[in-house]
Amino acid sequence: MPFDNISELPERIRNRFGRAGQEAFLSAFNTAWEGTCSDGGQQGDREQCSFAVATRAAQNVNKALEVELEKAAGSRWETYVPITKLDEEEQKVWGPVLEPTTPDDPDAHGDFYSESDIRAAAERFMKKVQDGDASADGVQHLVKVGTDRLHLIESWIAQEDTKHGDDPIKKGTWMIGAKVNDPELWSMVRSGEFTGFSIGGRAKTG
Repeated sequence: MPFDNISELPERIRNRFGRAGQEAFLSAFNTAWEGTCSDGGQQGDREQCSFAVATRAAQNVNKALEVELEKAAGSRWETYVPITKLDEEEQKVWGPVLEPTTPDDPDAHGDFYSESDIRAAAERFMKKVQDGDASADGVQHLVKVGTDRLHLIESWIAQEDTKHGDDPIKKGTWMIGAKVNDPELWSMVRSGEFTGFSIGGRAKTG
């Protein structure tokens, strides 16, 4: 069924995407419902088909927030980390930083990263954090909101294809978790106004 406004969207969509993403979801869902998914699409399920189209539209809005990843060896990179899972009680959030891509299937910017590239970038990033260097190489670009308001608590590489929240995660994807300390910021997370954060560093690209 079509949605009249973003307040009618499922809670997990409002928690995951900011206002722009929610508006993109609503528009894409309604368009797909009346158009490409009106016959149920490949899934044979009109609602499921429309939901898939709308989710991709909202994800594309998030991807538009990513900063261009340079391809030169040792180049700076900065990326937007969407929140894909949250813990209401602990006020913690998680999301993917970089996922493996190939020359035949590059990311939205045409760049590609092997699992070893990603692992090396994650290790360099964590060393900077452990050394307390939150400014070099753009590390902990979380400073846009302030590390006293949100700080890194986890960093790991997915060892197999899996799911995180409702999102599929490729083997080799770099994931991070953060703790939200500020009540105002947590309220923004829960309302969907704050949907992720940016981090940066240096990585060798394929």
